Amino acid sequence: MPVLKEVSVTYGGKLNLGDFNSAHIEATISALAGEGETPEQVAATLLKTARELVRAEARQLYARRSARVDEIFAGLPVEVRNQISQSPMAGAAEAPKAAGPSKPEVKHANQRVN
Repeated sequence: MPVLKEVSVTYGGKLNLGDFNSAHIEATISALAGEGETPEQVAATLLKTARELVRAEARQLYARRSARVDEIFAGLPVEVRNQISQSPMAGAAEAPKAAGPSKPEVKHANQRVN
């Protein structure tokens, strides 16, 4: 039976950065098993290390993205910032309701719809 001497682990994933941008982050780590170590122990240690590396890089990417969004947002006039920060449903909830039931609008096949 062959003796396993080297163990390799790959960990990665794809991150959605918004605005149709994404990043694929991946780490591959290899190590030789030492005296008294099983390949499973080595693989577990390598996987933990690879996961930490990928997560650290992901945090940096998100921090850079957030800084860029804040930079863009800070350059807008106050009125525009206030409009953007309001939820789109806030205005709809505050709109006055029409008195009585509304009649559905009927369109005919030969009537032009704009």
